[in-house]
Amino acid sequence: MKKLRAERKAFKMQARRAQESLATVRGDFKAIATWDAKDGQMYSMLTRRLVLRISGAGCPENKVKDVILSCADVFGVNAKNLTLSAPSVARMKKEGRYISLIQIGREIKMTYGTVPRQGLEFHDVGHDLKSGKS
Repeated sequence: MKKLRAERKAFKMQARRAQESLATVRGDFKAIATWDAKDGQMYSMLTRRLVLRISGAGCPENKVKDVILSCADVFGVNAKNLTLSAPSVARMKKEGRYISLIQIGREIKMTYGTVPRQGLEFHDVGHDLKSGKS
């Protein structure tokens, strides 16, 4: 009889530990499976990058939100704070275009052999790396 009581007590303890572990894992999974589309009041860079890729693949601006929500649902992720509208997508595309132009300008500026003139024009200084002559 004592042996049965000890086994029963051990099984109860094991069941309690399993329930605690399950609750911990469920909480961790819920935290992992929630994606917040915004950083404060602005869309995060990840959201902007995702919108630009989906839009660049040919998705209409008014359907980008539906595509993101459908993909999140398929993968079991809860999308939070995703209130995308067609004008928001258009604005992100416009901002992305300006950012890419700024990046290209910066890369041109940092290129060896170009020196800035007045304004935003650049000219070649004429270095010849092989002969060492200018």
